[in-house]
Amino acid sequence: MYQKPEVIHYKKTPQADLDVHVFKPKGKATCAIVFYVCGGWNGFDVNKYYAQSVYLADLGALCAIAEVRVIERHGTTPRECVIDAKSAIRFVRSKSDEWGFPSDKIVSSGGSAAGHVSLAMGIVPGFEDPEEDSSISSRSNLICAFNPAVLPPLNIATSTEERINSRLEKFGGEEKLLELSPSEHVRADLPPILLMHGDNDVVTPLAETEYFHQKMLAAGNESRLCVYPNAGHGFFNYNGGNNHYFYDTLKDMQQFLVDHNYIAAVGDLDNFTYDEA
Repeated sequence: MYQKPEVIHYKKTPQADLDVHVFKPKGKATCAIVFYVCGGWNGFDVNKYYAQSVYLADLGALCAIAEVRVIERHGTTPRECVIDAKSAIRFVRSKSDEWGFPSDKIVSSGGSAAGHVSLAMGIVPGFEDPEEDSSISSRSNLICAFNPAVLPPLNIATSTEERINSRLEKFGGEEKLLELSPSEHVRADLPPILLMHGDNDVVTPLAETEYFHQKMLAAGNESRLCVYPNAGHGFFNYNGGNNHYFYDTLKDMQQFLVDHNYIAAVGDLDNFTYDEA
């Protein structure tokens, strides 16, 4: 199965024009899922979520893979990643009538640094583009995050010293990092969250996601943590269909969407294949 997305400009910035790559279902959309790609807040490869998008669009979800400004390509910071990601939610929500999905059923999703961004969409206040219509909410209603960078305080972080120092350099110090930290902005009445994490991840350690998960529960929020034995970082990619973790995570994600009435039913994932040509 192969499907080309519709590529649509959604934002003009001083560094570049940004696009969303949209996969529309054949019938009426039941929700919209905005995927982010910004590995290490450095660069992006929009093809990364094409397989998930094709599968989920077949179940009724409109899927939009959003480009955001990144460090290596645009000379920006993680702050701009979050600002643009909120712009993408706002843009997709503004199209709800035209594209035919409920404006209050928007999912943010991504992995690693993009997992951080997807969490920030429902949790981190501020970081809005002042040029946009603030009457249209940039907040996601549901979050599905793969091995996310939850950015805990340094005294909680379990990453290597090298990775912690790299993050501090990218963000411009701990104060600016914590301003964008999902774990530091946990409070009551946040969107339901699905966390998917491998127990052999040395880039974004499982212990940090468990810390965030427990904070979410303590605040009275819904947080579902799925742990995948022996899975490392970036474990959820399609990889030509030879990666069982792709199917495992997509199985859990579609069930989460069903449980919250974002899609009507799970699909025939066991027989799903995707032509990456």
